[in-house]
Amino acid sequence: AAYDAMFRRYGITVTSELEEALITVAALAKFGKAAGGRVAVLTVSGGAGVWAADLLVAAGLAVPELSPATQAAIRAFIPSYGTARNPIDLTAGGAQGGGMLRAVRILCEDPAVDQVAVITSLSNPARVSIDGPGLKTLLAEAHKPVLFYSYTMPSPLGRRILADAGAAVLPSMQMLSAAARALLDRSRFVPAATAALAPLPERVRARLAGPPGPVAEYAVKALLAACGVPMPPSRLVTQATELEAAADALGFPLAVKIQS
Repeated sequence: AAYDAMFRRYGITVTSELEEALITVAALAKFGKAAGGRVAVLTVSGGAGVWAADLLVAAGLAVPELSPATQAAIRAFIPSYGTARNPIDLTAGGAQGGGMLRAVRILCEDPAVDQVAVITSLSNPARVSIDGPGLKTLLAEAHKPVLFYSYTMPSPLGRRILADAGAAVLPSMQMLSAAARALLDRSRFVPAATAALAPLPERVRARLAGPPGPVAEYAVKALLAACGVPMPPSRLVTQATELEAAADALGFPLAVKIQS
């Protein structure tokens, strides 16, 4: 709890494993932060869209229904069995012929969308469903995060086209939701005001000005207590005959610690 509080105070992003750390760093380096936590999920598979929505909501983000105007703009070029709600299912047919990039652009232009999560398949070794140069231009203009995940093993071509466009293929849906959450947290971070420090007590200044070297625990605790840091009560006992009186003064339970 103490570590988490300190990390929140100073805007430090916490991850649970190395791969998540690298992915989060990539997202923060590329996009900096998101304006908020409203995510539009764009897929070619209804099942993948629901999967992404569940993980994003579990991570504290929102997957809201899109405005009628945005839905109408997307519905104009997708099959009738697709859906323009959120998650959006373009279907494989609707994603072809520039449909995927067109939908990403519509979502990036919607002020009610803060981030876009694109869930697609990049396994085809010969072609991809999104135009690389067009995506590069869009990402440079969008000023909002666009995160990609391939639910099939991405081909070298798919990885290269997205990399050349300045995008990254995230290794899992869980990592995508973690990156989206990190971008949201970054937008909410407000640097803590620096508190004015009270002058140090004379005994503390005297010890700091003295010769360097280790200080026994009981002495350090006394210095910290003098600075106002809460410390458990203690007594230094140097003779066995002093032990009973010290124990009576402190009360039980007690811990005995060697000072050497």
